[in-house]
Amino acid sequence: MVCQIGVGVIKGNIVINGRFKNQRMTGVQRYALEVTSRFEGRYDCLTPTLHKSTVFQHIWEQTVLPFHVKKKRGVLFSPSNIGPLVLDRQVVTIHDVAVLEHPEWFSKKFYNYYKFMLPILAHRSLHIITVSEYSKAKISKILGIDSRKIEVVPNGVSEEFSVQGLDLVKAVKHKYGVIKEYIFVLSSIEPRKNIVTALESWQKVRFKYKSVEIVVAGERNSVFGEVSIKPSLLEGVRFVGYVDDEDLPALMSGAIFFLYPSLYEGFGLPLLESMACGTPVLSSNTTSIPEVVGECGVLVDPMDVNQISNAIEYLLCDSIARERLRVCGEARAKEFSWDLTAKKTEAILKYFVD
Repeated sequence: MVCQIGVGVIKGNIVINGRFKNQRMTGVQRYALEVTSRFEGRYDCLTPTLHKSTVFQHIWEQTVLPFHVKKKRGVLFSPSNIGPLVLDRQVVTIHDVAVLEHPEWFSKKFYNYYKFMLPILAHRSLHIITVSEYSKAKISKILGIDSRKIEVVPNGVSEEFSVQGLDLVKAVKHKYGVIKEYIFVLSSIEPRKNIVTALESWQKVRFKYKSVEIVVAGERNSVFGEVSIKPSLLEGVRFVGYVDDEDLPALMSGAIFFLYPSLYEGFGLPLLESMACGTPVLSSNTTSIPEVVGECGVLVDPMDVNQISNAIEYLLCDSIARERLRVCGEARAKEFSWDLTAKKTEAILKYFVD
């Protein structure tokens, strides 16, 4: 894809809001990169690179970007939840509306920003793309949007997420100081991801499995509310911080299973990626997660410590169950493709081009 630096000559009538290129890789940024990289340079991606501050990025998105889109009568694709409010010729991907449903999980500043922006953006946009039927229903209800204006285009899974060789798994484990067998948790340290309940559940059973630890990959972010983790919950737990993107498939492949008891997901991309790596998943029976996992994971009430701890023991003890879930999960993951996501997204964008 050809990206211009802040401004540029627009090749066609579709323009990509490339602000995501200056953000750290999480699920939303991965979606944006995977989808837009498959447009094969057919459209320009405008990206602010002159200044890295978040405030400048916001200002650029709301002022400079729409100016250049309007100049060529382009239709803007904003893939990362937010776009310029002054544009009505825009298709935006809204991944979820968790911040509006549960403001207590986010910083006050972040909540106030999205509370102001999202309703205006949703109503002014030509069309809204979202990633699950669950998110579609919530966007329609909370933002007061006709459901016919919202299209569900599920996420895909990158080819990099596949079963990794033992030597690579060993090397990546060594890089992050992981020695024991482990249950893998990939999660920003925020209330929505429910990390405290996960650790409480582990503490109930960990004394039976001294050769196993939980490995938590992720870090805190200022946009989220605070999470307080008691020292008593840290026994048998290793926090490795932010993991380089290229190391995730190996860490997922090497795990006994993937633990993800999130309270709310618009999609739940790490679940799909873990299944593609041949790793069984234990997750929540709420929000969009059943749509993604189907019958290929163990799903529990994310607020029930006993259910989670029982499920942890089940997966640690039953190798036959793990193998069944591994086979099912790999097959399930193959049903999701970034190529198909990009193809459907491009078809939507082209529909609105004059």
